[in-house]
Amino acid sequence: MFDDNRIIAMARSLGLALQQEEVFKEYFEAKQKNDDDALLQNMIDDFNELQRKLDLAFAKDEKDTEEIEVLSNDMNRLYQAIMENENMVNYNDKREPYDVFTKYINRILLVAMNGGDPFGVKESDCTGNCSTCGGCG
Repeated sequence: MFDDNRIIAMARSLGLALQQEEVFKEYFEAKQKNDDDALLQNMIDDFNELQRKLDLAFAKDEKDTEEIEVLSNDMNRLYQAIMENENMVNYNDKREPYDVFTKYINRILLVAMNGGDPFGVKESDCTGNCSTCGGCG
């Protein structure tokens, strides 16, 4: 219905332009390295399995505090190893500017779609007053 609409064509062009931005390229390259890191993916799978076991341990009527402690300690050690993995560190470093940029783009589009001035949107709308905010970033 809208495929031949000029706004849809512009949105598709914007999508292609976004993919050419360095912040996007760096993020997706880091994401791909994460996905391709078999050791990291195994650690994440193991972490998720420990989380499942811990959830089950907490759900028992008679909790085994020793089991819960062992599982918690194992999870903490594994989480630390995951977060120290070179590819995960790089991914997290590249994700932050990607998230900031995409949120900025989304704010511009939302303001425009709600009848506001898209040129009035700043990169950060932080007023410094947290009570008026929906959250940082």
